[in-house]
Amino acid sequence: MKKDRGQFIILAAIALITAILVVAATATNSGFRIRQSQEFLVSIPLMNALDDGYRALIVALSRASWTYNTSSYDYVVANNTAYLYLLDWTKNFSEAHGGRGVNAYITSDVDFQWWSNGTMWWSNSSGLLIVNAPSLGIPQFRINLVAGLILSNLNIVDNVGFNITAFDAYRDIGVSVRLISLKINGSSISSWSYQYFGSGINGYYINFPITSNSELEAYFEYNGILVRVHKK
Repeated sequence: MKKDRGQFIILAAIALITAILVVAATATNSGFRIRQSQEFLVSIPLMNALDDGYRALIVALSRASWTYNTSSYDYVVANNTAYLYLLDWTKNFSEAHGGRGVNAYITSDVDFQWWSNGTMWWSNSSGLLIVNAPSLGIPQFRINLVAGLILSNLNIVDNVGFNITAFDAYRDIGVSVRLISLKINGSSISSWSYQYFGSGINGYYINFPITSNSELEAYFEYNGILVRVHKK
């Protein structure tokens, strides 16, 4: 009987210790989850500013690039288009998050290289995002933003077509782009075949006489951003 009682006490003690460890682990995990949740909730306004700030810069550049094309390549008009959009974004963002004591400001400068230099063409925008969040313990947060499309390595294959390499200026990776319009020696080409080879290499096959000496004018689009490629 004493032996059975001893075994019972030992088993009860083990059960009690196990229960304590389980409760402690649950409480610890709960506390960890609560702390993580609190940290995440606090950072949401800043995360929104970073994510939406970059998106706003892309939209501003997109609008500026199309304006640049329709305004006979007027840089001032294009830059003003980007400025007005970002001004609205700043106002809307600050109104949305002002209740949390978070305000954001963004500036940008657009840059285009659409002419015949034979090597690279681009539509780019560089911006500075400033976030003031004193209520979150961050008096001021500053980050540089870049958005754009860069095209290079134009390679014409005689009587076949051409390849061109495209890069996302922000992510610095090769991307697939959409060919909107194409002229060869002044003649508009209405149809072509397309193949993406990876690493940013875009291939276009056309049923039209073309050589490395041909004049080529093409418009490409990526994320709404327009770039004109001109090669004489």
